[in-house]
Amino acid sequence: MGRLHQPTVDEVAFVVLPSETGQGRSAGITPDTTVCADCLRELADPADRRHGYPFINCTNCGPRYTIIFDIPYDRAATTMAGFKMCSHCAAEYHDPASRRFHAQPNACPVCGPHVELVSASRLPKSSRLRKSGEAAITAAAAALKNGRIVAVRGLGGFHLACLASDGAAVGRLRERKRREAKPLAIMAASLDHVRSWARITRSEEAALTSIERPIVLLRKRLSANKGDIHLFYVSREGTRGRFGRKRDECPLFSAVAPASPYVGVMLPYTPLHVLLLEAVGAPLVMTSGNVTEEPICRTTREAAGRLGDIADFVLTHNRPIYTACDDSVVREDVGRVRVLRRSRGYVPGAIDLPIAAPRPILAGGPELKNTVALAAGRRCVLSHHIGDLKNARAEAFFHHAIDTLSRTLDVQPEIVAHDLHPHYLSTRYAEGLAGVERVAVQHHHAHAASVMAEHGLTGEVIGLVCDGTGYGEDGATWGCEFLVADERGFRRAGHLRYAALPGGDRAAEEPWRMALSWLRQACGDGAEKIAADLFADIDAEKRRVVFRMLERTVNCPPASSLGRLFDAVSALAGVCQVHRYEAQAAIELEAAMDSDVPGEYDWAESAGFVIDPAPMIRGVAADRRAGVSVGVVSAKFHRTVASFLVAGVERVRSDTGLARVAVSGGSFQNAFLLREVHDRLVSNGFDVFLHERVPPNDGGIALGQAYVAAARLGFAGGG
Repeated sequence: MGRLHQPTVDEVAFVVLPSETGQGRSAGITPDTTVCADCLRELADPADRRHGYPFINCTNCGPRYTIIFDIPYDRAATTMAGFKMCSHCAAEYHDPASRRFHAQPNACPVCGPHVELVSASRLPKSSRLRKSGEAAITAAAAALKNGRIVAVRGLGGFHLACLASDGAAVGRLRERKRREAKPLAIMAASLDHVRSWARITRSEEAALTSIERPIVLLRKRLSANKGDIHLFYVSREGTRGRFGRKRDECPLFSAVAPASPYVGVMLPYTPLHVLLLEAVGAPLVMTSGNVTEEPICRTTREAAGRLGDIADFVLTHNRPIYTACDDSVVREDVGRVRVLRRSRGYVPGAIDLPIAAPRPILAGGPELKNTVALAAGRRCVLSHHIGDLKNARAEAFFHHAIDTLSRTLDVQPEIVAHDLHPHYLSTRYAEGLAGVERVAVQHHHAHAASVMAEHGLTGEVIGLVCDGTGYGEDGATWGCEFLVADERGFRRAGHLRYAALPGGDRAAEEPWRMALSWLRQACGDGAEKIAADLFADIDAEKRRVVFRMLERTVNCPPASSLGRLFDAVSALAGVCQVHRYEAQAAIELEAAMDSDVPGEYDWAESAGFVIDPAPMIRGVAADRRAGVSVGVVSAKFHRTVASFLVAGVERVRSDTGLARVAVSGGSFQNAFLLREVHDRLVSNGFDVFLHERVPPNDGGIALGQAYVAAARLGFAGGG
């Protein structure tokens, strides 16, 4: 957008002039937004010149963040620079009375981008096709209705789409994408479609129809069939076992979201989505267009290379995407819609820090669910979701995100905040930068600080932080921590008892290993007999090797992780022995719970304020050997965890007098646990602060890192 022209004695009108270099640069970039109602009316109007045009937009809607590569936000600094406006579009663009006045992506069928359908590389050359325009959308819809998989290029990258009700098509998508069990997102044409198979509250409806259009996790609606269905797990070795039963669900969910009480739903947010959904006439699976653990594809060439063995067809277009941006994910918990993944639609919206950064700060974020943050003054911008930094593509995506944010926000970092873990890619990146001041921030302190930043808190709080993995100050893995923290530092007031991780990272992949670790710690010499009873489907030699590792403490690093405790109990309960996606054991243990069942297990407190769940482990093992149902075991376990977490917070209050509690960490994505802990703390007189605008998982870490760095250096400088 051009600069505002200052009025003079010779000017009586509002005028927008072209941006000029050398006069200061605006960094007012807004997020991408869903197609607006006015554009939708034009899209559906046969008399309108943009009727059926998949790239219709105006000043109020359309791409922003995903197409800009520099500032100021003028067309020349976006990926629309290559499309010269026709006379009609140019007239709208320059008319202050037009809804498209200085709408940078403005275009029409004459002068703008176009859509094309091509066959993917997996199809033989003799059956390949190429169609464009309306015919491309019609052909894509026909392919989807015939059970094909189509890679669809949207606002911030590609989706992989198939008919959600076609179990065979969903199965093929899972097999080709190597996503065996993790729930898939659904895109439905309207709220009426969604209501037939999911429950929607007013808050969830508002989120579904908001301009951000995130994926909203909704409670499944059970079908009229009163029968039961069985839910199964499959181990890495191929062993199949039943872990529970639920009332029959809508057939839509049998392949899309197995063993989960939730289904992720979004409504169309681009004109192309609207046209495609109308042509198909049924909900579609719309999952990220990537291979598992890789960033989302943004170019047609990337899609052809990386998705060619997954999709049968590619529905693409020639409007370049500069910054790939995954869909955001939200869920209603404890009376509010809370962000679980903050990306398209929310980024680059800023969050105000309670303490201004003395100099520009870059926060490099964590290793998993990475986001980065840039802070200048009080304004802190958290990046789009980058993902797990485990491969070269993810590393390149990480660098691209930093470069793009720095350029479009016009912020050049002088301070870099990073995690304590010496081997994280984000830490190594920080250490490799020249001419900057580095600030190391412990993982769980950053979690607590991110809640504080969201709520504008300064001064000491009780930090209740529970997750799977975080590098501790003692070199061990932390993950269930009671902190006395402020914006500059913290002290560890208490934690969960350490348990060995047999095989290191392998223990996070195979929950049965954690079950054996906790059994040995809780039951001593009797652990192997209990394991033989409860894990008969795990090879006896494998069990023996793990017990010998534990006995000799070989490759068994210690961890105070609540996430690994959930893994252990999930495996003990027969729910999940081998992960096929992150946190599967905990997710399915919660899903199997009979929440109406009362009761808890025992737990203990060791010297030095260490929570010891060994009595609970013995209780879980005894119940399972006695044939107690998974639903009952899960309910008792969840309530026990809530009890010792709340008791730990009360212990900190008795020692310090603090009553403000900052709750964070990936374990609090568990809706039941979050609600139980929140409600018990509130009833006991605590002021409880939960995440709302940033994720409780590691996706919020960068915000906390930035806040801690700003506070430490601002304080040191007298700020």
